Amino acid sequence: MVIDSGPAAIELFPIAQSQITVLVSLFGLAPTITGGGAVAARTLAIPRNAVVVSTFPAMVRVVHAEWFAARDVAQLRSAASGTAGVHAVVVDFGAARTVAAVASTTGSVLVTSVQRWLGASFESASLEMRPSLGAPGALASEVRTERLLVTCAGPSFDAVRDALAVRLPELPADLELRIDGGAPIWTSGGPVVAGPLTADAPALRLAPGAVANGSQRWRAVATSGSAPPSFEQALDLAAIVNALTNDPDAAHGDTRDVTVSLTSRIPGAIGLDLPTAPLALLRHLARVTDGFVEGRQDVTFNSEGLHVVPLALPSWAASVHAASHLLAGSCDANRTLPPLGPEATLLDQSQARDGAVRPDAEFVVDGARSLALRLPADHGLLTVSAFRVPVRPDSSGCELRAVLLAAVGDPAGPGAPLDGGVGTPVVVDPAPDDGEQWVTLPLQSPYTIAAGHELYVALHVLRGTAALPALRLSASVTDTAGTPVSSSAPAAQATEGATQVWRGPPTGPWELVPDSADLRGLRGRLRVTGTAPNDRPIAPVRIALGRAPGRGDGVTPGPKGVPVQLAAGVAAAPVLLHVVALTPCTLTLRDVVVTVSAAGLPA
Repeated sequence: MVIDSGPAAIELFPIAQSQITVLVSLFGLAPTITGGGAVAARTLAIPRNAVVVSTFPAMVRVVHAEWFAARDVAQLRSAASGTAGVHAVVVDFGAARTVAAVASTTGSVLVTSVQRWLGASFESASLEMRPSLGAPGALASEVRTERLLVTCAGPSFDAVRDALAVRLPELPADLELRIDGGAPIWTSGGPVVAGPLTADAPALRLAPGAVANGSQRWRAVATSGSAPPSFEQALDLAAIVNALTNDPDAAHGDTRDVTVSLTSRIPGAIGLDLPTAPLALLRHLARVTDGFVEGRQDVTFNSEGLHVVPLALPSWAASVHAASHLLAGSCDANRTLPPLGPEATLLDQSQARDGAVRPDAEFVVDGARSLALRLPADHGLLTVSAFRVPVRPDSSGCELRAVLLAAVGDPAGPGAPLDGGVGTPVVVDPAPDDGEQWVTLPLQSPYTIAAGHELYVALHVLRGTAALPALRLSASVTDTAGTPVSSSAPAAQATEGATQVWRGPPTGPWELVPDSADLRGLRGRLRVTGTAPNDRPIAPVRIALGRAPGRGDGVTPGPKGVPVQLAAGVAAAPVLLHVVALTPCTLTLRDVVVTVSAAGLPA
């Protein structure tokens, strides 16, 4: 029993075994004592191709637990006593420790004297003791020493070794967290003290190669009864684990052991909590090789447009979540906007003639009838050099040119031709299937657009007749300018390139196509080619995984390749990489790696 438990006494009488089991009861296993310090370690088997989904939590804990089994915090060896039933035990801490008490946990062993180490030998006299319930007594103050010589009465040395307990009042200090015995990835210098860490504070994210000092990040946690509080810190090892694994070329199922160890210079009740089911926190990497030669694939664009790259997944993959690759290439300064669509609205299959599905409506132009299309206000270009329009010429072909027009009136409409805005005539032959074809109508020289000026482009027919298939918008969906968007086309395409149409003779006046009866919702389709201002560049490539890319998916490739990270949430078969170019170019995809969920594991 304990009568005097104050810090100024070393008690030399039995104590309850339950008082020194705090290490086991709180953490499952007591820390290992090495060189006088404490070590709490755990080894996890992590797949070599693994990548952490978001976080990999670790909790570092320290408990104010003063009583320890002597064999847990020191090396114990026998010193000859020469008297039957008397055993002298050297308690070697390995470093200077503050000792407040020495006791036995069983009545069959009695501590009779304690001597401290003086650096070269033990002090000849026993430590001064005070009487306590007939026991030999207690010291008047704490003792700081590397070793103690404890003399006990007991049946054997083994019994004495198992019964001895020491009271070490110091809290653990100078904590370090290491991976596989390497350099510390986290430290907490000095003694553990409560710091400004609130209950809802996020975990400290550790970065590879950097030592994060957590000494002021301890959170005090109240314990039951009158026991002093414990301390804890939440850490995130996601980046650390990813630096050790993250190998897309590793065989699936191949693992490596990762040992995380927490050490304290002062032995104490330290604990390290790691995920009990780490696989649930992981996804897996796989390099895509099918369709790639030596890890690369070249994609050539002769004009703006779309190229789809199938990404074959390994047989063990259940679903794909992301992809990464390097994108190399060199593109000129021209951009064509939009690079895709918008698509014409087609008649229902039941209304097809001769097996061909025709457009819902078309704008017809000839020598006497021209069209004027408004340039979108958000094109983002500084100069314009050409226009792209969908044309279906008559059986003998046609000849067209574009002419830039100024905006006049309120509300604005097309006005007079602009100086320097006349285009070069272009001959268009009919397509073999009599379908539409996107035709480029260049200007004689690039035209610089003044800031805030609204422009129109007129389509003049110099020979023949042509039809421009129209887009019919739905009144239930609108674009960013409030204009209805076609519900039959993807929004990312329909919001770009759909424009209002005016009609009239080549020299005007112009009449806006009315939004009534059979003409309701009809819009022209226009792509604009030009260059962007230097301070507001437009990426020449758009890339997305499992969907059509939009304006927010822009990438500017470089000669040596730029890294591209793509998120997805699509099924495993097949996964399609959509690459859209806004200008003619040749691109190279290299080192394509997908992040997937493995079959049989959490998604």
